[in-house]
Amino acid sequence: MLRNLLRQHPNLACPEETHFYRIAEPFGTKDFSRWVTENSTLVRHREIDQISEPEFAELLAGSTSRADLYRRYMEAFIQRHKPAADRWFDKTPQNVFGVAIAASEIPDARFIHIVRDPVNVVSSLRIGRVLKVDELEGACSYWNESAAILETLGRAYPERLLEVRYEDVVAQPHEFIERIVAFVGETYDREWFADMDTPAVDHRDNGVLSDSEIDFVQRFCVTGRARYGYTDAGRSAVERLASTLVQLDAEHPSHARNGGIKVVPLAKIATVRALARLGAGERYTRKAPTRVHYGDPAAEAFRDHYTNLRGKLPRQSVFELPNVVVQGRGMMLMDDALVRENLEGAPAASLPRGSGLEPIRTLERPTLYTTRYGVLNYGHCITDIVPRIVEASRAIPDCDIALHPQFVAAAREALDVLGVDSTRIVELDEMPTRLVRGLFASPCSAHPLVHSPRALDLVRGLADSLADSATRSTIPTKLFVTCDDAATRQITNYLEIENFLIDRGYTPINVDAFDLATQIRTFANAGEVIGIAGAAMTNILFCAPGTRITVLTSSSMPALHFWDFAAQSGHDFRIGYFPAETPARRIHSNFTVDLNALESLLLPWLKATVSDELPTHTELRSSRTGKCLDTGKKFSLKPIFPPYNYIWTCYWSSSRERLREHSTFDFC
Repeated sequence: MLRNLLRQHPNLACPEETHFYRIAEPFGTKDFSRWVTENSTLVRHREIDQISEPEFAELLAGSTSRADLYRRYMEAFIQRHKPAADRWFDKTPQNVFGVAIAASEIPDARFIHIVRDPVNVVSSLRIGRVLKVDELEGACSYWNESAAILETLGRAYPERLLEVRYEDVVAQPHEFIERIVAFVGETYDREWFADMDTPAVDHRDNGVLSDSEIDFVQRFCVTGRARYGYTDAGRSAVERLASTLVQLDAEHPSHARNGGIKVVPLAKIATVRALARLGAGERYTRKAPTRVHYGDPAAEAFRDHYTNLRGKLPRQSVFELPNVVVQGRGMMLMDDALVRENLEGAPAASLPRGSGLEPIRTLERPTLYTTRYGVLNYGHCITDIVPRIVEASRAIPDCDIALHPQFVAAAREALDVLGVDSTRIVELDEMPTRLVRGLFASPCSAHPLVHSPRALDLVRGLADSLADSATRSTIPTKLFVTCDDAATRQITNYLEIENFLIDRGYTPINVDAFDLATQIRTFANAGEVIGIAGAAMTNILFCAPGTRITVLTSSSMPALHFWDFAAQSGHDFRIGYFPAETPARRIHSNFTVDLNALESLLLPWLKATVSDELPTHTELRSSRTGKCLDTGKKFSLKPIFPPYNYIWTCYWSSSRERLREHSTFDFC
């Protein structure tokens, strides 16, 4: 926007982004020359600028520095596109990483820093129309690091740096354009900018980021936000409860047109108020998985998640929604406004045909309504819904609790054990019901990556009440958790895998056949658990610290929440991604498990020592490639665990290098 405005000045010319100061490789090196000539983005930009590749090669060969390349390139661009202009400028955001060199090499240069609310910047990076960054912390770091660099530049050259806020420019464009033009020493004529277009774009309420993610961004970027005067606009994360979801009209247009229903964020409904705070925001750390098998290139997209060992969650509260009409397993209506639940990925429930919006009954007492996510799903019901009910009922002891008739039986048992009075439970079927004093507890988890440590601790506490040491001798210690009842996400070579595991002492179990107490006792006694990513594997929460957990899943399902469960429980966690049979079905795709990869996942964590003094007659041949490893020298291995001397993590002291993958080897 700012570039296009300044281009309207008759004396200022600007090409597409150059990126000359982005790369850290020194000018004149092969790496710099290769990057600046072969990078597909820069080749495309030169095509837009009408600078041919042979012409650019000549410009580069004749340049003695980045600044010299800059000048030569701009002269060619101006002659071709705007010969009347005397001044050039460049808009390349990533050039910020070389701004110190630019300031030194071009001593008469001025720098304009247009800064924007980091919530919008991170949202834009998540959308990724130009530059895509999915990792929340990485996107925040783009903003933080850029702000820090410009702050340093401002201290070094205060007279050469002008900082303006995007929000101020779009609000008063002429005032700020005149200010910028004066800063660079040019004249200003309002007529030059008569056709300027400065629409304000705000991603805060369009669902790109969830509430917890917005809260994370505001906290992670708190120093820079304070310096530039950005506030939370009077809204905390919990007050923005409904604004984090993608608008229903875009996802489900038939719902938005049904009976004049419109989507309104919970925070914008004047009659909604917070009654009680359930807990402060949480910060916690994870540990990295013991082992991850990426059996499909598609699964490599999940690799970066396992390096993100820090988690944050917003505080939770109980809200009062007066005269709310609830229906089925998740529909909440206030007047003509549809209020959706706040768990990512949960579709809105549809209105039954012919039911209209008129409630068939009214409940006068304060009633806590639990939304659809988790019904018929043990995993989310026990980890997301049950903690919300327990915490809310403790905060407001006189409220009733509305449950759908299909609420998971084991979760009902959990509520009873955790002290929720069953006489307070009211069953609501699919027909609309008016709650005069409806209550809603904000989610205690941000599915699927992070789950509240406080909520998981509450659920894990069930083991203290229901684990029975007297029956341990009859419970198997090596479990294979099946998905016999699941219609999707099956192992295509299931019988082969089941026989493989039975031969190694694993006992197949069907969790759906157990009551809650049996589930807890079974998993609390386990030393090893392997299972298909699914709701039944939520039971790993009841396993003791150090239990070996192995999750099998398709390359189209991240299954990251199981890592979160295991990390917070102190488990030895492994996960294997295998090629999805139907990637388009995403988390529901079936998959085929490779036996060799499965065996590697199940083996203990092994180490091997290497000694230069031992005879050097041994090489290692990879069973995966059939080739001897090129280690630079021969060496011998002394296994720490002799029974497993065919799998290694190998080290050799001379080069301080490490083999990056765990594979099986033959000696030759």
